[in-house]
Amino acid sequence: MNEESLKKNGVEMKLVFNMPDKAKSNIGEVKGNKVTVDLLHEILKNDAQAENIVVSSKTGKTFDAKILFLIIGGIALIIAIILYALKKTKKEKH
Repeated sequence: MNEESLKKNGVEMKLVFNMPDKAKSNIGEVKGNKVTVDLLHEILKNDAQAENIVVSSKTGKTFDAKILFLIIGGIALIIAIILYALKKTKKEKH
């Protein structure tokens, strides 16, 4: 049987890699961060040789600790301003 007849009969052999960032691959179809390798096609092609499948990507977007410290510092500053304003209004009432 050839590839076309196998596919018509519902035979599929695919590997799908979802990477954290834009992907690169030496084999298969790359769309953004997704790589699809049709193993059936790769096995049955005329010049089929054993190949390593190499898929790579950057690590993706990570959360920066600096942003967390800025958020916490901003919240602390707002709380300090509110407490100062409340303390000042209490003194004015007495």
